[in-house]
Amino acid sequence: PQAQWWPQLRDVMSHTSGLALAPDLVGATDGVAVQFIEMSTGSSVFEEQSDAPRERVMKTTKTLATVLGEHPGFERIDLLKIDVQGSELEVLKGAGDALAQCECVLVECSLIQTNTGCPLVTDVIAFLVAHDFRMLDICTLVRRRDLALWQTDLLFVKNGSPLVPKTTLDSTNW
Repeated sequence: PQAQWWPQLRDVMSHTSGLALAPDLVGATDGVAVQFIEMSTGSSVFEEQSDAPRERVMKTTKTLATVLGEHPGFERIDLLKIDVQGSELEVLKGAGDALAQCECVLVECSLIQTNTGCPLVTDVIAFLVAHDFRMLDICTLVRRRDLALWQTDLLFVKNGSPLVPKTTLDSTNW
């Protein structure tokens, strides 16, 4: 998260147990220096193609596996929610064993490359399918003013999970 939001996040944490604030830029590899573009509309390593004001700062990446290792009690993730303005694949690539043990992944995906160089929905789906997940649900449809479908949140579940719906139709589901 951007430093300007840390006080609000700490306030939320003071009222809720079991949370940890990890103000890190999560990526595929530890120790990579990257230019990070901070904006009110959504900050990212992938620059948004808009006229919104922005500030560029240098940050160093950490993998999700490293971040989790720095916070005892977060060794296992059941649900991984990722909304990082186009860096979703980078986070997934650096998840390590956390992804292999994870039951569900809820991930924001772009259908239009409004952040220069960001992967598209097909790239995210292919990555998760290759890592033994299947798409379970389409959770949001975000359209621009011109009605173009721009982003969606997709829910993936590990193959073999009890959350995978049965394939037969009967009186309980039809």
